[in-house]
Amino acid sequence: MAGFRRTGVGDERLATLFFLSVMTRNRFQQISTYLHFNNNAELQENTEDKLYIIRPVYSLVVECWRSMYNLGEAISIDEGMKWRGRLSFRVYQKDKPIKYGIKPYILADAKTKYCWNIDIYHGTSKTLKETVTALLTPVCTSMWHSFYMDNFYNSVALSESLLDKKVHTVGTLRKHRGEPLEIWEPGRMRSGDVTARDNGKVMVLAWNDKRVVKAISTKHDALMTTITRRKKHGCGAMEQISKPVCIVDYNKNMSGVDLLDLISYYPLMRKTLKWTKKIFYYFMEISAQKAFVLYKAKSIQGNFDTYYKFLLELAGQLCRSQFEAESSDDDLQPPPS
Repeated sequence: MAGFRRTGVGDERLATLFFLSVMTRNRFQQISTYLHFNNNAELQENTEDKLYIIRPVYSLVVECWRSMYNLGEAISIDEGMKWRGRLSFRVYQKDKPIKYGIKPYILADAKTKYCWNIDIYHGTSKTLKETVTALLTPVCTSMWHSFYMDNFYNSVALSESLLDKKVHTVGTLRKHRGEPLEIWEPGRMRSGDVTARDNGKVMVLAWNDKRVVKAISTKHDALMTTITRRKKHGCGAMEQISKPVCIVDYNKNMSGVDLLDLISYYPLMRKTLKWTKKIFYYFMEISAQKAFVLYKAKSIQGNFDTYYKFLLELAGQLCRSQFEAESSDDDLQPPPS
């Protein structure tokens, strides 16, 4: 197993016989059955913390994530995790692709897609402002990060509060989030029209493209730029339009968490009725993706240029370590008499 040969039709690490050589099915099921993360005997004493059962591994992995990486200038926030089982803090979001689920708020680097912090909603009554501030932590303040958020989070009050902490905000905006009447109800706007207002700290605007889009920013003004895009019904024809710089910047950087969906192509998730195991496997998936980000940042040769190749090598290294440990244990055994 030391070399892990690759054949012309596939990789031995994906073959059924390889799984059997690492661990039997019964052994895997036994470990999975007894996989626990906290002392259940003390659960009655910690009823207020609904994440108590998963709390030790939750705290450990998040602490490791933060300590191993320094965020870049652009950061973004999003959420989403599928779960349809019975759970008191399961949420329903009709406008999301994942409508039922456990809701983790994720703070990620917008450029490298590194997940730096996570806050799992578990029924506590926190405002959006408190949730966002908790995700940033004092480490992120006074650094002039640019924080990209969608219209679920953004408001004039939040932008002013974060600006006082030396954090810029950029994103889209919903109605009734502190914007003036000219932005709230921009009136009749022709295609390409822009209406913008600012109060000295926060700039909000309404721009009519195919529909009216509202944006908010503390680092941009109402400056426009020319972009080239494909016509919707132009059979591949291109067109040039004027677009607000803040919206161009938002579209460029808001994909930080969305590209964490990369983990869904190569899932580590196992079918389970235990929500604690679901979260544990989710942490393992994110940790593998983050290891790939760190590898690309440090690698000189770049042998594993895709996430797929990196996961194969990671699995091989972990299994090789298991084989080496078993060989060492055999070496320590006394010779037969």
